Amino acid sequence: MLFGITVMIYGFALMKDPRFPKWLGILALAGGVPTAIAGIVMAYTGFSELDMAINMPANILLLCWMILLGIYMWRNPSLSFNKDRK
Repeated sequence: MLFGITVMIYGFALMKDPRFPKWLGILALAGGVPTAIAGIVMAYTGFSELDMAINMPANILLLCWMILLGIYMWRNPSLSFNKDRK
């Protein structure tokens, strides 16, 4: 559940930051919300089929989000916070 909430916070931050496209934030929310829900379901039912049916697609979305965010940041080095560093 905490992982899903953390990703949702990142998603909201990405949506508010004008340096990043909004779709990266939306993708984070699309993966974070079901991950948090799956955490709650897991707390009540354990590792059930319902939990896995929610969690596995959400984790695929999160994996895609992480890869796409990494590619976007790699292609845009101006997003680096260490501009003075050479």
